[in-house]
Amino acid sequence: METKAALPFEEPVVRALEIPSWLYAFYPTLTDHYSGYGKLLVKVIAAKGLPAADWSLTGGASDPYALLHLGDAQVRTRTVFNTLKPEWNEHFVFDVRHPNLTLKIVVHDHDIMSSDDFLGQLNVPLSALMDQEVHEGWFMLDPEDANKDEQCGAIHLSMRFTYDKAGEFFSHFVPFAEPEPDLPPFSLDEIYANLMKIKELIWDNTFAPCVAFVLDVIYWQKPFQSAISLVAFVYCCLCPPLAVLLFHLGLIVYMCLSYFEFRYQLAMTFDATYLLGPSNHGRIKKSILMLPSVRSGEDKSHSVSESAISKDSGEDAHLPSIIERLAVMLPGWLKETLRGFQPMLSMLVNKLILIRHLFNWKDPVASKPVFMALLGSLLVHMWWPFRYTVLLGGVYVLTMQTTPTQVLLTSVNGVVAYLTRKKSDPAALKRWNEVLAVSHAGKQWRAKTKNKIKQKQQLAAATAATAHQVSEATVKQPSMDNMNRSNSPSGSVSLSKSPKK
Repeated sequence: METKAALPFEEPVVRALEIPSWLYAFYPTLTDHYSGYGKLLVKVIAAKGLPAADWSLTGGASDPYALLHLGDAQVRTRTVFNTLKPEWNEHFVFDVRHPNLTLKIVVHDHDIMSSDDFLGQLNVPLSALMDQEVHEGWFMLDPEDANKDEQCGAIHLSMRFTYDKAGEFFSHFVPFAEPEPDLPPFSLDEIYANLMKIKELIWDNTFAPCVAFVLDVIYWQKPFQSAISLVAFVYCCLCPPLAVLLFHLGLIVYMCLSYFEFRYQLAMTFDATYLLGPSNHGRIKKSILMLPSVRSGEDKSHSVSESAISKDSGEDAHLPSIIERLAVMLPGWLKETLRGFQPMLSMLVNKLILIRHLFNWKDPVASKPVFMALLGSLLVHMWWPFRYTVLLGGVYVLTMQTTPTQVLLTSVNGVVAYLTRKKSDPAALKRWNEVLAVSHAGKQWRAKTKNKIKQKQQLAAATAATAHQVSEATVKQPSMDNMNRSNSPSGSVSLSKSPKK
């Protein structure tokens, strides 16, 4: 990795904060005045090989500019018009407040009549710059879709991250607010689909069966269930803590039945004799992961789209086309209000589907800890009075906005975050290492590779020449022996004496 002693511009000195960093961990209300524990210095020098976004009679070109994101901070370079090799030579300084940040650089093409075009991007985790050295070089830009193999050019950067090590430790105790994502475009049909999905998950799949069960018990449609319900009701009235244990038992029995149903569906989908053998646990896990219901619950961090909703249960509900056309005539303030509710509805649908998958074993990896937690809670509440649990929960809810509770929670979260800290996202760090190798050690690697190839070629040529000489010597040796025998004197005497015999 090529490093330099200093950046080609004036480097700000990182001085001790007026208020110690650890103070923010114990007084979270001061977080707004927290300026960070380090500085990230970035110089955007130039770019080359950018894709052409604008075409004319003289050829393709772009009007590129670069956007730099670090946490909630965003800066941009100036726009260089009509070129695929822009030169910016601009300097930026970022205040680093949290260790697990990633510098994102996106290059766009400036357009006047339409939205700006995407040209390429680069993600640089701060963990790759923790040596406090200057990293300068050409870095390859990635396409917007990581699955596509597109050439997006390269960008020339010079970066250095300077920080205080003690401040880096205490930065784990400072609450970190994720930047809010941009609101999706307004879609009345998506809002209607999410509302219908919430109604289906809450009423059709949960409360409606419970109401039907209660009515069957009341009207003695199923005498056995009605008799058991009567006995349980009497015991719960005489001993209220028993209701908590029965609630736990009900959930455990429901999860057991759902598990057996899941295994039955698995056996019906695949060959049961092949999967359920004692030596095929790996195949069972692999086959479970291949089920559509499991694949649909793999990515829980993203909002639930229409395709994810349709995968969970059939077709989505859609508005008639005439209503969609009339929705265009809604006032702007109403559209913005409804647009703000779209992410919340999508998140609610996502959480409801996740809870349903947890209890129905649609996600076996997450359902197993839930089942074990229910068993542990059942054992605990066999001797721990439930009123104490309600007491602790109520005290937490009523005091969670007070400073002592925030200090306690922040301290605990900080210790856990420091002990379980990671340098960066493994995929991003791996990609960054690859980019770093190509950018900083590319010339040396290519030179070494050429030398190795040249040495191998020379060795192969020398080996081939030696083998050729040996083969020629082996072929010439018998002929030379025959010639020597024919020209030797003993041979002539023997030929002359043979007639005398």
